[in-house]
Amino acid sequence: MPQHRALLIGASNYDMRGIHSLPFIPADLARLGATFRHRGFHEVQVLAQREGGKQISANFIDARVAGFLRRAGRGDTLVIFLSGHGVHAAGRDYLVPEDIDEDTHPFESGCVPIDWRRQLDETLAGHVVFLIDACREGIEAAASMSVAGVTEWGRQKTAAALWRKVAYVYGCSPAQLSLYVRDHEPMVEGVQCGTTPGESFSIFSRAVSDVVASHQGALTLDTFRKMAQERVSILHQAYNKRGNPQLLRTVTDIHDAFTFLPAAVDRHGATTAATTPPVGQYPATPSRSMPPPRPPSVPPWPSGRPCPRQRHPGRPGRQGSRDSAAGSAACWASATPHLPSATAPW
Repeated sequence: MPQHRALLIGASNYDMRGIHSLPFIPADLARLGATFRHRGFHEVQVLAQREGGKQISANFIDARVAGFLRRAGRGDTLVIFLSGHGVHAAGRDYLVPEDIDEDTHPFESGCVPIDWRRQLDETLAGHVVFLIDACREGIEAAASMSVAGVTEWGRQKTAAALWRKVAYVYGCSPAQLSLYVRDHEPMVEGVQCGTTPGESFSIFSRAVSDVVASHQGALTLDTFRKMAQERVSILHQAYNKRGNPQLLRTVTDIHDAFTFLPAAVDRHGATTAATTPPVGQYPATPSRSMPPPRPPSVPPWPSGRPCPRQRHPGRPGRQGSRDSAAGSAACWASATPHLPSATAPW
């Protein structure tokens, strides 16, 4: 019987000068792994911190993804989540491994191409979905002089034969960055969005884990993307980030409405009802300081061009209003399901 399986890989502890470390990634992936297990995934691998101080190297990433694809059963749905720094060069997207060296030239030759074309062609899996959270601030020009800027991120080509079963969901669109919240960043006064003061996390990673945890019924990929986009917008406004929220981008030609996420499994092993709340009415993740439930009221976020701040550093962008942020965040302040701690054993 086809199964759902997930592989989560995060590169966070960089030694190379000019590349900032991303210490929030291990907690992001631990949280996400717990939600996938609760969802009923048959297998969940979380690879963000290796024993003995070993790095998340290029060889390690490449081998783990290739092996995961090779071991898939016939008809399985595979989810591969990649988090870290990313670059684009010569028409291809790359994940920057922790062991990248400053003398590597060209820079992308020491990175991991987000490709695995041969393994994807040979895998028995029915569908493979890559969730990519990797175009971030924090790579200085000296560290990436041979690669293109963020305007080309997510534009790589994929063999036509693979479109029928492979999808790529990027945490932002070209010319944008995949933003994260630092531990010292405050929320807009009076807003509760299910996060805890002092947390540091990727907005896209948190949006994915919140949607997986909060929606109990089975979800198609398109429905999942819409819900994750709304959550990204709520978090963007709640932390008063500059400009428009990052726009999730899906690259695929899968036409069948396959079940990207199975219905959640209760403690007795039974699946929950296959109904999904309308967009804008899903609950928040746990927070001890959550206020009483309030009626949901989600104003639409205006679509438009990528964040001006990201295209023109130093130039102020549009700000979401405090009233809008508070109204959107209120939708996450009701009927919270049980979600295990990111660090607790499952």
